[in-house]
Amino acid sequence: MKKSLAFVLSLVMVLTMLPFSAFAREVTAIAYTPKEPMLAYYETNGEMRKDNDGETDYFYYKGVVGISTGDVLRVSYDETDPVDYTAKWSDDLNKMIFESEDGEVISDGFSTRDTQQDTHWTLGSDNYYTFIYKGYTTQVQVTVVNNPVSAIVFTPANTYTVVENTHGEWQTDGEGTQYFNYSTPSFKQGDVLSVTYTDSGETVDYTYSDEENEFVNGEGEALPDSNTELFTVHEGDNVWAVGSDNNYYYVKYREVRSPNVYVNVIENPVSGIAFEKSSLLVTYIIMSSSFSLRADIFILYPFIENASLAFILS
Repeated sequence: MKKSLAFVLSLVMVLTMLPFSAFAREVTAIAYTPKEPMLAYYETNGEMRKDNDGETDYFYYKGVVGISTGDVLRVSYDETDPVDYTAKWSDDLNKMIFESEDGEVISDGFSTRDTQQDTHWTLGSDNYYTFIYKGYTTQVQVTVVNNPVSAIVFTPANTYTVVENTHGEWQTDGEGTQYFNYSTPSFKQGDVLSVTYTDSGETVDYTYSDEENEFVNGEGEALPDSNTELFTVHEGDNVWAVGSDNNYYYVKYREVRSPNVYVNVIENPVSGIAFEKSSLLVTYIIMSSSFSLRADIFILYPFIENASLAFILS
């Protein structure tokens, strides 16, 4: 008991001798580095808006400002070396957080600020948005480049057909109303993506190959950057239903959107199911060390005369 008390007192003395900054470090500066250079295609994936004067039009870019997995926040503290925190998704908190190599977590106190309304983005690299942490700010550079693609058209090999309320999950909208959110179909053998290029005006057809797992043109060339810049999109507010004209998704490549791709939602022949448990299921597991075998014996109660036992050996 005396040894334990002496240890506690010693620990208290050591802790009181440590500087306060060891427990509550003061932030002195920050820097922010996206995992990938921030890129926006000129006047693509956005909309025309009015300037602050209410008269001048400018193009507002969507989907650029934000925090992505792998981004690095460097925080400088008073009298200590800077610490790098990497952005990641937290399932427990249901949001993005930053975590250091030592496991130190930043879960709040940070945000981004979109300043396009005040300073419009133009071609080139002189474009920025702001990252904020504990009152400190840093600018994140965005480069706007001409889009090599001017238009795309997606033609599926077969019209996608889905049974009502299958291949998806039930969700709730902002008003508390439940709806079934269908999964967007994946690319299939024979699907065709027609890409029109900006400089030449030429349209090239790329056909999806299950063997290659990508779109390939007639010359055997794969669609560039299909792993990172080609998506199928079904927006949450576009609810599919039997007989609806709203049953569609679209394809996006290099931020260029295809025309709507319509799907067929058919009525579910099953309106409901019921399950009634009629007996108790008991499982016995028998290990046979002499033969190195395992037998799972399933017995249904109540006992039935001349009942048989089912053995599964593994």
